[in-house]
Amino acid sequence: MSMIKVIQSGAQDFSEPAAAQIKLSNRGLLGHDKQAFIKRAGAEFAEKISTIKFAKDEIPVHLIAIGATEDYGPNRNGDGFTRNCCRDYHQTFEKFARFYRDHANKNPAKSFGIVKASHYNESMKRIELICALNGSKEAAERNGGLLADKELEKLANDKDIAVSMACKIPFDKCSSCGNLARTRNEYCDAIENGGHCKAGGLKRNIGKVLADGHVLHADNPNPTFFDISHVFRPADRIAYVCGHLEKAASAHVVSGAELAEQMGVTAPLDFEKQGAVSRRVNEQLSALQELADTERRLQSEKMAGWAQMAAAEAAKEPFNFRDAQFFKLAEVCRALADRGVILNLRDFLEMTLKTASDKLVYAVAGALPGMFEKLARDPGIIDDLAGNQFYPANSAPMNIRIWAEKVAYSRSLLHNDIEKRAYAAALRGATPGKAVVAAAQVGTAETLLAKHYALYKVAAYAAARKNSNCLLTTDHCVLQNYTM
Repeated sequence: MSMIKVIQSGAQDFSEPAAAQIKLSNRGLLGHDKQAFIKRAGAEFAEKISTIKFAKDEIPVHLIAIGATEDYGPNRNGDGFTRNCCRDYHQTFEKFARFYRDHANKNPAKSFGIVKASHYNESMKRIELICALNGSKEAAERNGGLLADKELEKLANDKDIAVSMACKIPFDKCSSCGNLARTRNEYCDAIENGGHCKAGGLKRNIGKVLADGHVLHADNPNPTFFDISHVFRPADRIAYVCGHLEKAASAHVVSGAELAEQMGVTAPLDFEKQGAVSRRVNEQLSALQELADTERRLQSEKMAGWAQMAAAEAAKEPFNFRDAQFFKLAEVCRALADRGVILNLRDFLEMTLKTASDKLVYAVAGALPGMFEKLARDPGIIDDLAGNQFYPANSAPMNIRIWAEKVAYSRSLLHNDIEKRAYAAALRGATPGKAVVAAAQVGTAETLLAKHYALYKVAAYAAARKNSNCLLTTDHCVLQNYTM
């Protein structure tokens, strides 16, 4: 478990704009421009500028990111980062972060700049960054992103660029009672509410000023920063997300973790892969990324190819799991994946629950549209994939492989097999299945089953695509979620 947090540079008072363009000449930082930068960032960072290479069409920008708690106090969202934390973890910006807009950080190709350098300013007690914004289409192409036209326009007109950062932490710590929390659900509470925190607890009183002047906050001892964004609708003390505006009139402080939840900010899967604990998790993350990307594409294309999949799914004989029930689930999953078989929802429920009534299938199907995207945005995805019970075994016994060969005749998702079944269904005049439509309301149990089915498909697809001869496509795997 872990938390994602949004940290706003404007949530601490630095008495100057968070972002400022660095005016470099052909010979570097000189004269008045150098003195202005030294005044803002210090002589040490000014010297570091001379070691950083910028292309002519890259626009260097200095960003003030985070101030140390001991010197600036916690930010307005109740999050604190100590001097040691800032000193030890500022380089994660260089390693993982790019410059985005509004935390749309899932695809590096939609970034608008790169982080060239990070620095802990010892005299000013804060983290500072040097970013290179893409000043031309050529720079954007070279840096694998997009033209930072809006940012450049603001800088040219001496307007401030509001920025915020996103980080992932394994846990945070209550500044009063020391409670360690991996999620907001684990935040401490007041004694009168059944908790133990004498200061009132982070659950209900984060950001509260205590009688002794201490501001109750969450200390973040080991953050990993993966995103810095230009935000066009800054989420100040309250989230701007529709449905949460009523908090403007209350004393409630929206914490960094709650802010990330309201804004839908999650870590990109590429970042999760770098911190993955095992090869099997990495494989599944790559598979999930492909499936989520395909899901978004097909939804924008209004499910192109659905007719072929619906026809191929028509008039299937009932799934016969009896011959496989004496084998381990992981072995069954391996045999099926090796043959390009990824079970549809009804078959999956039959295999795992031994029952698949129409009522149950329809209820769970209502939660499937967009499920890969939801899974990709789940903060607990690493834990889910690490413990995925549907991950196939390394090998399968011959008997179960023979059974999987028979199953593949009617259920393989290999492109050629789907085409054959679609033609056969058309010749027989079989009635295609119905399209699945997302249900307005889905129960907790049905949502959980849909998540388990998605986890099964991620593991199965990850295993199937490792076979170089496998022509399994993400389109077929995703479209399967939209047919019954």
